[in-house]
Amino acid sequence: MERRPNVLQHGYRLGVIGDSDSHCTTHGGFAPMAYHLWSGRTLFPYVGGVAAVYARESTRTGLFEAIRARRRYATSCEKILVWTELAGAPMGLEIESSSVDLDILFSCTHEPLIQVLVIKDGKVAARFGDFGQARGFDAKRKTFHLVWHDEEFSAESAYYVRATQFDGDMAWSSPIRIRLT
Repeated sequence: MERRPNVLQHGYRLGVIGDSDSHCTTHGGFAPMAYHLWSGRTLFPYVGGVAAVYARESTRTGLFEAIRARRRYATSCEKILVWTELAGAPMGLEIESSSVDLDILFSCTHEPLIQVLVIKDGKVAARFGDFGQARGFDAKRKTFHLVWHDEEFSAESAYYVRATQFDGDMAWSSPIRIRLT
């Protein structure tokens, strides 16, 4: 079986966004629809996604500017706070740097966070939480904050982070693309 390449490894500039495909009006929520011919089973037992955008101002222009700049992230339902930056540059940007010190922040609504992953060019570069390092988590594991340094940075890479809380809900940041100066 041939493995498909990761689009981030091929230089595509992407930003994530969450949404629902449940064909109902419960964006970011459960789709409580059942079909009587299927013995009342739920048609769409999955939750919808939520898109979050960091805009400088709460206007149409400000929102579209933030979306184009890829200052956005996605969650699978719960409104988990996500922020990543490198040298003051927020997620979604492309920057030049001599090192990678990625500032990562997650704060969840229903603790605990069980895992935080740093993904570099489509592969897990660091794992925190269950079966990984415990540093970065607060005592209740509601918040994760850590500056992660990539020892193996060499030329150009794209980094994003993903968190999972105890109920399986997840959050993904938009990638930051870094080129060596």
